[in-house]
Amino acid sequence: MVTYVSCLRAYGCALLCLLAAFLLASCTDDARKGEIGFPSTGGQQGDSLTGPASAAVGNGMKQQAIARMQQAIVQYERVEGLGGWPAIPYGETIEPGDSSARIILLRELLTKTGDLTGTATQESGRIYTPTLVQAVMQFQARHGLEADGRIGSTTLAAMNTPVEQRLEQLRINLNRLQELPDSMGQRFVLVNIPEYKLRAYENDAAVQEMAVIVGETYEDQQTPRFSDEMEYIIFRPYWNVPERIAAEEIVPEARLDPTYLSANNYEITSDWGPDAEVMEVTPENLDLVEAGTLKIRQKPGEENALGLVKFMFPNPYDVYLHGTPADYLFGEQTRAFSHGCIRVEKPVELAQFLLLDQPDWSRERIEQAMHGGEQTRVDLSRPTPIHIVYLTAFVDNEGKVHFFEDVYNLQGDGQPRTGDQRMPEDPNAMDPGR
Repeated sequence: MVTYVSCLRAYGCALLCLLAAFLLASCTDDARKGEIGFPSTGGQQGDSLTGPASAAVGNGMKQQAIARMQQAIVQYERVEGLGGWPAIPYGETIEPGDSSARIILLRELLTKTGDLTGTATQESGRIYTPTLVQAVMQFQARHGLEADGRIGSTTLAAMNTPVEQRLEQLRINLNRLQELPDSMGQRFVLVNIPEYKLRAYENDAAVQEMAVIVGETYEDQQTPRFSDEMEYIIFRPYWNVPERIAAEEIVPEARLDPTYLSANNYEITSDWGPDAEVMEVTPENLDLVEAGTLKIRQKPGEENALGLVKFMFPNPYDVYLHGTPADYLFGEQTRAFSHGCIRVEKPVELAQFLLLDQPDWSRERIEQAMHGGEQTRVDLSRPTPIHIVYLTAFVDNEGKVHFFEDVYNLQGDGQPRTGDQRMPEDPNAMDPGR
């Protein structure tokens, strides 16, 4: 992941900065090599992060994060009192080196947002200079956008968000911060939904970081927000196809093509238990699947919708973490594709972290279990807390304010505007990318 060096050095203290990586995409290859601002703790050589997120999570860190957010609110209220920042008219994408009358407004906006500082704020002219490009790239990074310096409609939409709306966003996330546990645990996993990011922490330092895919924006497929404990891992899992997906998507295909189930490693079973009887594919049994009497599951393997491993923390929402065969989706900027569960980019590394206290589970053994023949369950000797949170704004230790898209369009109380009814589900349809 690419990073802004200038945004990284103060990232060692705040609970809030657990969520920091989403906004720091780097502008240069050199920035990729910038130091993180905190030590790697508890990981093997090569496990230290190359992204900006870090945090101390002991008692008091939450209050420091809250204090920074409160200070940011005061600063934004000051900008509001001065009339806010100007709106920049939409038009053709502004490329580095372009000349445009909009550059005058751009310079004023970047000065008020704090992305343009020093003598650069006193410059004039209509040329989109390298100095302005760097300021725009910082603005883009702070708002979770691709930091390419090009000013198109997406960047303009973020720039034209009025200060009043940003203030509301800060206040909402201040409330969400206040609701977080005072201590997250000595070792824990944290997922920030709007950031599409997971981090694993050991002794107040992030030792793993990876992209995730979260639930779609539909009300019944959103990833819920809660804390729990990771209890066990299943290598080479079966995918127990939810009844609705089986009836509405798989059965019609199987009726059209008698080889469809076997070609996609599906089988009809009496139930979802470990000793379930495998049934023949007949029109009568397909009718029973449609009626919910019989089940369909997908056998373990490379093309299984859950990938080669799932991470279990039993909960009322029936969600969990798992791999995916659709790795290409991690390259997307917005990654709300699942039916509620969370797909992880680096399942091997996450398994290593969770099995750190079980040294007989080396990386080699983990990979063997993932690519072996049988399903294997491994109970964790030490259950690991997992926190699934929803923060769309935070302030880093340098006082830089970062915003992220409100992907679920939540109200200030953290609830969907029309309720949070969830379907009983396994997270993936047959097409994990939809």
